[in-house]
Amino acid sequence: MLRNNEGPLICIVHDDDSVRRRLDSLLRSIGSRTSVFESSDAFLRSYHAHKISCLIIDAYMTGVSGLQLQRRLADAHIPIPIVFVTTAADVIRAQARADGAVAVLKQSFTDEELLTAVTIALMSSGS
Repeated sequence: MLRNNEGPLICIVHDDDSVRRRLDSLLRSIGSRTSVFESSDAFLRSYHAHKISCLIIDAYMTGVSGLQLQRRLADAHIPIPIVFVTTAADVIRAQARADGAVAVLKQSFTDEELLTAVTIALMSSGS
């Protein structure tokens, strides 16, 4: 679901509804357009419709995981800056960063940490 009409488009892919709502609300409060997805599969079915400036992904989801989504986008040469949010940040940090993630945040991230990571991602995308 696409929200707001201005600003960079940030897609949120997370299987936890409360996390999606929190991220969506925070990002819209800074003027970003957001689009939220409950799974990688849902995102993959619709990602081509919009220019995406940043992708926020949960690393571990049912079906296609966030790490698998990152790999699929890289293999398809789709350069979207990615910020991971996950309970297993320490476990995936090296792999995610090696594959191009801008940041890997623990699920208990602060608003400031997320906004800093998103700002870096938006700068790298030219938004």
